[in-house]
Amino acid sequence: MNENQLEPDIQPEPPKPFAGRDDIFARIQQYLVDPSDRHALLIIGRDAMGKSHILQHYVEVVDNSVIPCYLPLTDVTFSSENAWLTHLIEQTNIALSYSNFTISRLPQITDTEAITRQWITSEYLPEVNKLIRSHRRLVWLMDDAEQLLDVIQSKKLPDDTLSFLYEVLQTHLQLGIVLTLNEDNESRSSQLAPLVSTSLFHRLHPLSLDETSTLLEQFGLTVEPSAIEQIFVLTDGHPLIVQYMGDELQSIRHMTITEAHVEDMTNEVYQQSYDTYRNIWQKSLSQTERLILTAISGLLYDDPLIDLNAQRVESWLLETDHPLDKTAVNAAIRGLDFRDLIAGSISNISIRGELFQRWLIEHARMDEVNPTVAKSNAVDDSLVLSRNGLLIIISIIIFTIMIVALLQQSNQSTSLPLQPTVTLEQ
Repeated sequence: MNENQLEPDIQPEPPKPFAGRDDIFARIQQYLVDPSDRHALLIIGRDAMGKSHILQHYVEVVDNSVIPCYLPLTDVTFSSENAWLTHLIEQTNIALSYSNFTISRLPQITDTEAITRQWITSEYLPEVNKLIRSHRRLVWLMDDAEQLLDVIQSKKLPDDTLSFLYEVLQTHLQLGIVLTLNEDNESRSSQLAPLVSTSLFHRLHPLSLDETSTLLEQFGLTVEPSAIEQIFVLTDGHPLIVQYMGDELQSIRHMTITEAHVEDMTNEVYQQSYDTYRNIWQKSLSQTERLILTAISGLLYDDPLIDLNAQRVESWLLETDHPLDKTAVNAAIRGLDFRDLIAGSISNISIRGELFQRWLIEHARMDEVNPTVAKSNAVDDSLVLSRNGLLIIISIIIFTIMIVALLQQSNQSTSLPLQPTVTLEQ
């Protein structure tokens, strides 16, 4: 029987295939042992880049000096602040129990209505600190921080919720908070103040070649080095898409995977990756960045071997209804490089990942860059056609009037009386 009503009766699911990310784990560890900066650590990454997976895996691999408490905020029902604080304490007790601490020593919860900010800071957390001893750290791993911003904005949580969490960090040095944020919401990161500081964040990048190889090994696969390189070129180390490839190759895991096997699976992996690339296109990019990628894919469609550079991109766009000047082109290219979507420099551009390049060539269209502009252009075209039609009608009317006038003039000439003539004889 459980020592406490909040202690779990279930065990976590087996870990999913995972590789790499040693840099972020080291960053979390450094953050927890260095009390000089008492803000939360923010992890920023694109959709499907592995933010949630990283926090879940950290729970599995961290040593016993850290008690990790994973909090997927999308699973929380924020009906009130009391409900949120109750959930926070429940999950903290579960984490302590998994780490083999006797949570019956903690303040007992006889009435969830009694769980308040004051109770947490003055009664609960001081006892947690005693329980885990001074050399250990408790860390709340809050996944999808945009959920907190949404519930605060909708008034389901008080406006000062983030300030309260920041004050808790200031008071309890054995506590840390790690947040994840989707890159699409990066513009909202300033709203996480004062809990988050611009100096304490980590940006996720695709896996390296070695990390891609390690991830494929998690599927029980033996892959030839050339085939690993081929998978890396196709996926650019995107964790989810590498996993798609691993899933497909498991059907032949008893064989040594060659380039031919990878080629056979590529179309299926591409189909599975469609939504991932569509979400990048629709949610992650500015209008200017979409224009640049449309130009690049258009140039590659015309000549797959072309040497891409900013000048060619600018020239291509000049032939469309969406020209951009050199400054805008260069700025967008740098932005796409920062987002790990293109590689190289202004003078040497390439799309990162052949599958992403294929998606762009097949689906990037000018009329999808800015629907408002496309609609406006369609309206302008219809107006031009209307004006041309009106001019034609007016011309026909004028021509008809002229013909009628000429006919009337001709009739008048034929109806004049004949004048007598006189012949003079000599």
